Amino acid sequence: MPQKHGLTWALLIWGALGFAGCDGPVMTRPQNDVPADVDGDVGFDADADVAEDVAPDVVDPCPRDPWWETDPHEVAVFPGPVTSMAMLHPYIYFQLSQWDEELQRRNAWLFEYHVETRDATLVATYHLTAQMDYMVVDEPSRSLYWVGMDATPSGQDYPEYTLTYHLLRYSMDDRTLEVVPAPRFVTDACETWSGHLWLVSYDSTNGNMVLQCLYTEYPWWSRRESYRFVAATEEIQYIVNGSERFGHLLLPFEKNLAPGFFVAETGAWTLYGSSYDTGPPLKYEVWDTNGESPELVFEQEMAPRTMGFPSPLNLDGWFTYTTLSADETRVVARGVNIHSHEEMVLPEVCYNQYFMRQISSRLPNIWTWNDAGEGVTYLYPYVMPSGPRNIILWDSERDVIRRVTNSPAIITGLAMLPGEPIPRTLVYDTSNSHGENVRIFMKDLIAAGILDETGHLLPEPE
Repeated sequence: MPQKHGLTWALLIWGALGFAGCDGPVMTRPQNDVPADVDGDVGFDADADVAEDVAPDVVDPCPRDPWWETDPHEVAVFPGPVTSMAMLHPYIYFQLSQWDEELQRRNAWLFEYHVETRDATLVATYHLTAQMDYMVVDEPSRSLYWVGMDATPSGQDYPEYTLTYHLLRYSMDDRTLEVVPAPRFVTDACETWSGHLWLVSYDSTNGNMVLQCLYTEYPWWSRRESYRFVAATEEIQYIVNGSERFGHLLLPFEKNLAPGFFVAETGAWTLYGSSYDTGPPLKYEVWDTNGESPELVFEQEMAPRTMGFPSPLNLDGWFTYTTLSADETRVVARGVNIHSHEEMVLPEVCYNQYFMRQISSRLPNIWTWNDAGEGVTYLYPYVMPSGPRNIILWDSERDVIRRVTNSPAIITGLAMLPGEPIPRTLVYDTSNSHGENVRIFMKDLIAAGILDETGHLLPEPE
């Protein structure tokens, strides 16, 4: 039977990669990340710092007083570290995970959080490694899909563990978890090197999938590949072949913005000393997977040290990304339409404008970006903001800009809760400066006086 838990849980510590973690050697047996006994209350210290390892004294070019405000409309869904999440009104789902050293297996727990009652229910327990970041929501069947990985000792030095890959399905209606029978959907390279596999999209009508794998090829060459799997023929159709070039496929927060379209940032494998890393040509690419095979429909080459971070494709073919400003003092958002090649006209701001995109297919006029403070960091060949990342919303019809958060946290992902009768609940997660310790929050934008019931931003109170 499901176990009920309130929001007075004890803090869970999870030391694996978070939603926006760095590419590094894949560890099939991470450090212990939650206490061994999860039979009691699972929770957190409500007064705990929500942004560990983030300096609170970052210089801000647009000062706000106070710097870190207490927000009465911000609700901690689960500010203890989580493995992955998904959402469909009235629920937010998240997973916790732990390696059992004694039994040499992974324990995983799936929780269901009701946004109206604010109760969390433990709905499934299983013994596989869950994919990180996001689970795939299939709205017609009201199901969650994700990849679970079973680790067994390989008997060799590297990889230490051999992984078996399973497609998992959770039914929201009857609260059952099952392994879905499926043909082998992993590439030879991903399986050989025991890579971490993500299910990026899943079509429950035909079993077709888009997947991404991160693996480390001996001796310690990190690879990332993405592909479409055709269930009927068991064909693997590469979007980016990891043995040929680097390619990071962006996981869409809101799949209804551009169904079947995926954005990748790509580069050539370049030898630096004794190891390979990303090098020119550096490109943003948009791929269409709705046809017989993946098709490259847009690409934009970027010079080294100007490539920031792209966003998943938005409504009507708008592609948004960040790059270095002309005076090389900050990162700025840019937008281009992949069909007409029209450039987007954006408001000018006095801070790092990072990770711009839309947050809901039902609110086409609402855009978001991060206020990422000032100062930039060069991590060749990329340029990144060096400050915290707070949520800004922009109404492109009314030209109204509103700030949603004001803290030293780093916001790593957000979207409106799908399926609400009237869009009102913004769900977002935070992490530390390394993209770890991911914690989930939500905010009622209508109650907070930021959004009205017609889907427009309200001006800032005078």
